[in-house]
Amino acid sequence: MQTEPALQTDFETQFRENKYNFVLLSSTNIDRIFALYHAAKKAKRCFVCDEYQANILKIVSENHKLYTPFYDIDYDQKNNSAGRFFSINLYKTMPEKLKKYLEKHGFCMLIRANDAFKPILDEYSKPEETKIVYSMWDGYLDREKSAFNSSLFEFLNPYKFEVKHTSGHADAETLKAVFETVKPKHGIIPIHTENPEKFKELFPEQNIISLQDGEVFTC
Repeated sequence: MQTEPALQTDFETQFRENKYNFVLLSSTNIDRIFALYHAAKKAKRCFVCDEYQANILKIVSENHKLYTPFYDIDYDQKNNSAGRFFSINLYKTMPEKLKKYLEKHGFCMLIRANDAFKPILDEYSKPEETKIVYSMWDGYLDREKSAFNSSLFEFLNPYKFEVKHTSGHADAETLKAVFETVKPKHGIIPIHTENPEKFKELFPEQNIISLQDGEVFTC
């Protein structure tokens, strides 16, 4: 399985090779977003997101950049395109000066499955210099999966895109270490997994509590 640093390197290569880059990912996948910022900076591309995502990044950056430079965004850097940060209002026309700057230097733009992104995607989806990337679990786009997201599927369907993603889930060894550290009194409830029954096989020493969607557990 690919690591997050390796994925960041892949994105950096992509940004160097393609001028206009759109990445659809979860706004709560904080580490992935910061990795994209650093990849854009190293590739000398601008970094663009909407106001909602910009606010999330500022909250994280202000509270965590003291502990690691990974969460440090240089908002004041305006000397060149390398990682230059832009926040855009999708419900207003992009200023012509900004549009020309982004077209000249290239960019990585974060997108969400929101119709407000459609006009800019429609405009840039055809040039050979454009790359659209889906950076989430591909099960959301699989009709055979219970988690299939029809809105997400319909949003991406008109465009040619590729998948660049790696799991953020802990492996069995890490989960075991967490359980041994926490020492749960009542048991463990598997969530966000396709194989909750596998927990009983992997962790026979733990009290595994399997619940169905909507089922209430009291202790």
